[in-house]
Amino acid sequence: MPTQWTAAIRLAMISFISTCWFLSRTYEPTFYLVVGVATAAIALPRYGRSPSNVIRWISYTLAIEVAAILFIYLVVRLRF
Repeated sequence: MPTQWTAAIRLAMISFISTCWFLSRTYEPTFYLVVGVATAAIALPRYGRSPSNVIRWISYTLAIEVAAILFIYLVVRLRF
C-alpha cells in the first residue's frame, strides 16, 4: 500500500475521531467505515495476496454476513 494512502487514512482517522468528540457522531456509520479502512490498511501487508488467502477471506466474509442476517431476522421475529 502506498505511503500516501496510509498517511491519508491516518489523517482521516484522527480528524474524524476529533470531530466525533465534539459533534457526538461517534456511532454514525461513517466512523465504522473509517475504522474498517484503517484496519484493512494494517492487515493488507501482513496477509499478502495469495489466492488461498483471498478465498478464505471471501468465505469468512460471506459466512459472517449470512450469520448477521439470520441473527437480525431472528431478533426481529422473536420481538414482534
